[in-house]
Amino acid sequence: MGQRFLRGSENLILFNKLMKLVIKKSEINKPFLEFSGQQFELLSKKIALYYNKMPDIERPIAKNTFRDYRFMCDPNNLKYTFSISQNKLDLLCRYVDENTWKDFAENRSIYNRKDGQLSFYTTNNIFNLIHDEPLAVNTIMSQNPKFKIDNTKNSIQLLFDHGVCNLYNKSFRKAFTLFDSCCHLDSYNAKHYFFKSLCMLENKRPSRHRKTEIDNILKTLNFAIKFDPTNTVYEDFLIVIYKDFHEQLGYSYDFPKNRKVSIQENWIRFLEHCTDIPYRELVQILTY
Repeated sequence: MGQRFLRGSENLILFNKLMKLVIKKSEINKPFLEFSGQQFELLSKKIALYYNKMPDIERPIAKNTFRDYRFMCDPNNLKYTFSISQNKLDLLCRYVDENTWKDFAENRSIYNRKDGQLSFYTTNNIFNLIHDEPLAVNTIMSQNPKFKIDNTKNSIQLLFDHGVCNLYNKSFRKAFTLFDSCCHLDSYNAKHYFFKSLCMLENKRPSRHRKTEIDNILKTLNFAIKFDPTNTVYEDFLIVIYKDFHEQLGYSYDFPKNRKVSIQENWIRFLEHCTDIPYRELVQILTY
């Protein structure tokens, strides 16, 4: 087509949208990221029936392919590029309806690129964008200085972007409201709950909060971990809370002894910004 296809998170957002359409048509009442082997098998058979009209003919998409798709759909997995013919995506588009493949292909070349706007929601690394491009926060705020929460999914990117900006500017309650709206509009997106839980600390280290407040923060953070259990950033935040607050009360936890530690400087700087725990202390906590 001679077009430059998007990469990273922009593709994943669109790919996730496609998978939601496929799951909706399959009438499997379960979020794709929570699929088990049974749901993979059932969806594969439904698509086979759609094309072949006979269940004993080889399935066009195998259940192990759907397991790969589930990983690709993870909103925090940003490394895939998705070629237009890759992994039988055309079968999925035709399964939804005959026009979806054309729309999918065309949208991948223009999605989230109006006027070349910056976005925390679509970037590959939010923390790098904040710290490596100091003007990013002001730029994003100026792109949409005034906006109205209209409670539609089209608002999620705008709400999330302004949430990050307000969190960075230490307007924690305003940021909390924005991320809370994101959670209501897209209730299976781990990063919405994660950033909501960061707001709840309000730039106070965990040990300065009441137990009821920490319990609410942990409840929110655990939603993020549930929807994305492999994200080490979420695990970092959990460990910081436990070590700074719960150890003050005499609790002890058996954290993984063989945990791979990869200190991401810009993430730790942002955690320092949200928790008021000095950078060196955070590194010491996370390299136990």
